Amino acid sequence: MMALMDSIGGYENVVEKPLRRLIDKFAELKIIEHNAYCVVVEDVPKQENNSDCGAFVCRFANELVSESLKPYTFETSSIELRSWIVDAFRKSLMPKFCFTEVLDSQLKLFNEELLAAGYIKVNTKDSAIINLNYQAF
Repeated sequence: MMALMDSIGGYENVVEKPLRRLIDKFAELKIIEHNAYCVVVEDVPKQENNSDCGAFVCRFANELVSESLKPYTFETSSIELRSWIVDAFRKSLMPKFCFTEVLDSQLKLFNEELLAAGYIKVNTKDSAIINLNYQAF
């Protein structure tokens, strides 16, 4: 089974036919079984821009492998999605590396430099929220 999850919106019809042809070709080449099919997943969260495709793929993949039967209801803002990816990476992969403390200190210095340069600012109401200053770039 292949699942089509269109986070941009409106592309199901454009992608569905080529995807079905791809399934047929894979079945013909015996890469997959002949009874494979494509499912268009409806009501998936939508991107706010055209640059978050990769973040959405990572989040959709996580939802699929978590065997959760709940609908896709995750946060869709760019910063939240990218923060989720970084957190997931750090929790799963970073402990395997011996230089975690060094990397954490480098990240802290980098964040302090960004803060000092005015690229980011910490929200005074919630210090866990960091606002990007796009005009500074």
